[in-house]
Amino acid sequence: MAGGAIALFALKGGSVPGIFGGGPDNSTPPFDFRAGKTIAISTSESAPAKDLQTAAAKTALQATPVIDGLFTQAFLNPENWRNGSYDSAFDGFDDAARASAEKQIQAVTLGTHAGGTYATVSPGKSKLWFRVLFDAESKPKTAVAVVRFHALGKRTDGTYTDITAHAQFFMHDTGDGWKIFSFKVGRTDHETTPPPGPSGSPSAGPS
Repeated sequence: MAGGAIALFALKGGSVPGIFGGGPDNSTPPFDFRAGKTIAISTSESAPAKDLQTAAAKTALQATPVIDGLFTQAFLNPENWRNGSYDSAFDGFDDAARASAEKQIQAVTLGTHAGGTYATVSPGKSKLWFRVLFDAESKPKTAVAVVRFHALGKRTDGTYTDITAHAQFFMHDTGDGWKIFSFKVGRTDHETTPPPGPSGSPSAGPS
């Protein structure tokens, strides 16, 4: 994990149906994470966590577009993965985290050789949780975004890959919005045979 050491959170959750898209016209399929539970974590005895829940939910709403944007640009924007160039994916990182992400580009994105591997990539069943840590003055200090991401990649040879990322992103308020200062991303991509969707199109990710 880049940056300082912070405790990791183990979480479980549900998922939402995938959308098959990302065709050869270079259009980016629409994508938003399904919101999981947000939990406030207090460091002050005078401010119980239950009293900070509204502020935690507000923080999650502010930080969510950064994570949505990262995965859209890193995995779903055909102009990026077909060219193996992901500059726009790292707009939500601070300078140090961005430098670290660029060194781990094969894990944090679809990879530099994705254009020769995939014909299409479509969003699948993905979910996002937040843990918001408050300081002694009951102000949000760190937002931890916990991610389970799935996409369906149709390979150029006609086979399919379940593209899977399990990640945690540690974010702080820079005064110019919430940005990622530390992260951990794991990938467990594997070959899959997509089941037919409601209209006969494949869908990605386990239910």
